[in-house]
Amino acid sequence: MESALLAIGEIVEQGEGAHMESPVDESTKQYAHFFRFEEIFCENKLERLPDGEGYAYTGDPIPYNPNGVWNMKDNLAISDIEKGTVCHTQARAFHNVYKTLLCVLQDTFDGHPEKMDEAMKLMEVLKVHAKRAIWTPLNSLTSRPPEDGEVMCGPIWDYEWEE
Repeated sequence: MESALLAIGEIVEQGEGAHMESPVDESTKQYAHFFRFEEIFCENKLERLPDGEGYAYTGDPIPYNPNGVWNMKDNLAISDIEKGTVCHTQARAFHNVYKTLLCVLQDTFDGHPEKMDEAMKLMEVLKVHAKRAIWTPLNSLTSRPPEDGEVMCGPIWDYEWEE
């Protein structure tokens, strides 16, 4: 129970479990992730109500710009990618880090809390590999910006990758 409460406290501290009473992440003085994503969904900035008794998505508009959204393949599977492509290389690199991260997290929760630092570093590395995969056209032999309507690669979330 004690370690579970500590883990939940860490999640809240990082802004993933903030409360509506205070959606502000105290370490960054910004709204926690959930509330920033909700701003996009609501298409308005979150702001404190004039009476100071809460928050509402009534601030400046956040317009949706479809030109800024790349056409990434939904639920990309290993079978969707041709071997020898840049997408295959980038997706495989993401997969390798993702699987390693899952193993390190399992070790952490299996009684080795000292592995959490390694897990946090792997999360940052994973972000880099995810961006590389997303910025790669599906089944292209070269790394280049997307052409109009071109489907982009992305991360593979499968635990196993059999060749």
